[in-house]
Amino acid sequence: MNKTKLTYKVARKIYDSYRFLVADFKIKNLKKVTNTKKKIVFISQMSNLWINVDDLYNQLSNDDQFETYVLMIPEFDYSKKEFDIQTMNTKIYDFHKNHNHQNTIKAFDQGKWFDLKNINPDYVFYERPYSSYLPIEYKISTVSKYAKTCYLPYGYEMMNYIFDTSLNVDFFRYLHIFFADSYVTESFNKKRAPLSHRLGLRKTILTGHPIFNAFNKAQSEDNLFWDNDDQRFKIIWAPRWTIDTQLGGSNFLTYKDNIVDYVEKDKKRSLVFRPHPLTFKNFISLGLITSDEVDEYLRKFQNNEQLYYDQTSEYFTTFWHSDVFVGDISSIIPCYFLTGKPIIYCHTDAVDDNDIMKKIFSVSYNAYSFEDVEKTLLDLQNGIDPLKEKRLKLKDELFEDKYVKYVTQNIIKVLKDN
Repeated sequence: MNKTKLTYKVARKIYDSYRFLVADFKIKNLKKVTNTKKKIVFISQMSNLWINVDDLYNQLSNDDQFETYVLMIPEFDYSKKEFDIQTMNTKIYDFHKNHNHQNTIKAFDQGKWFDLKNINPDYVFYERPYSSYLPIEYKISTVSKYAKTCYLPYGYEMMNYIFDTSLNVDFFRYLHIFFADSYVTESFNKKRAPLSHRLGLRKTILTGHPIFNAFNKAQSEDNLFWDNDDQRFKIIWAPRWTIDTQLGGSNFLTYKDNIVDYVEKDKKRSLVFRPHPLTFKNFISLGLITSDEVDEYLRKFQNNEQLYYDQTSEYFTTFWHSDVFVGDISSIIPCYFLTGKPIIYCHTDAVDDNDIMKKIFSVSYNAYSFEDVEKTLLDLQNGIDPLKEKRLKLKDELFEDKYVKYVTQNIIKVLKDN
């Protein structure tokens, strides 16, 4: 590391520590709430992210010590510079109604924003760590003045350099309780705000990622694409949405035709193509592919008994029914790793994986070209899986049952004891 970068890193650390310290004085005066039951508010802005808190919400709702609420906030449309009220009134509202969620609140109704202070909440759970998507009334800097703010990551943290975004100081300095998904994020957050953690002004607690709970429960459920009797070699391909190597990079444009051709060569093979939801939109906006080319590509998956295009929000059962995962860096990889099945990790030019991901990739099959992908797929289809024993051993070491099967219980214990 050169002198300039080192100086910047030290200066940034000092500045971040100062910002946490300033926030400490603001949150330390939080009044004690004296509700008979502890009132928990879940902020809901994107229905596809609800799966992260679904089990927690259900268990808290059935516990006499808690009273739960869902605050439905419209998404912010950056292209129009306004909140999408219509989506909240239809898509988000219908989602919670269909799931019979109680005490749902429309954040914007009859021309004004709901005053969250009126229900006197004890805890408010944030869906994402980005205040720019929220109206001032619900930004964490506002809510932290009258309620304990909580956050559990919506995606498993994979890369160190993304921490500046996914664990950003603007959000985290006003956060009272961080339910860490791994020892990596636990250590990171404690180290940058040591004083406030020692004083008990904020807490960082390793609980495991909540998605693991739901994932394990889906093991015996039916799948949309493959049934239990499907004897084909079942491949999942999950390319990333961006070519920006600072955000992980993508092999989609390089591998998109090769992998389809490979699967179609053998009727005993089957592929579920599951790109990130932003993939096509992003590549089209960058001029890397046209809408017509996307349509032409997706036509290959229509009425094809070997190829499936997965646009569903639920991927758990597909993982459990598959034989192998092929993909770029992704927050869904730790979930797949829990199946014990092989992973073919498609490298890009520059990815700064954190310690856990490095360990996972050390027992995965690393591909630097499609020739590497093809060779590994052929071996696996023929039962050649030399990393299996090491992979299963690491799975048990990295993901203890406590942080996989009992994540919800870990979080509830904190809420009861806090």
